[in-house]
Amino acid sequence: MKTPIVTAAAFTLITAATAALSASAQPYQQPYPEPREQTRHETRFCDSLALFHGDAEAFRALGPHAPESAVRETARRVRDDADHVRDAASSMQTPAARDFDHAAERLRTDYDSTRENVSRRQSREMLQSDVQNLRAAAHQLAVESNCPRS
Repeated sequence: MKTPIVTAAAFTLITAATAALSASAQPYQQPYPEPREQTRHETRFCDSLALFHGDAEAFRALGPHAPESAVRETARRVRDDADHVRDAASSMQTPAARDFDHAAERLRTDYDSTRENVSRRQSREMLQSDVQNLRAAAHQLAVESNCPRS
């Protein structure tokens, strides 16, 4: 059985092709970008979200027998925190930011109208529903914005 002989021209061609392939190979890139420092605006935004989450959690923790004044005071703090988040996120043009903006506006509207023609039970249910929707929208916004504490 004869062994194939590689000619000098074939050897040169193989060597040149191997060198060209290894020169054009891209270095390994990580699938996720390296973490970077947050800008002052991003820090303010994430701090606003963290404050909002704290007050929203306090609202959620109110029991069914909590006084109406406590419910309204906590809902007012959540509403005000949501306004701060809206201000900090005003430059974001994403679906999550729009969802949060709509949910915050709904809470503001329902909070302002709770004293008119609505029972205490209905008022509490509306506010609980609004805060729950706002918390879900805030969570999406935090995930989208890579806020670490929210």
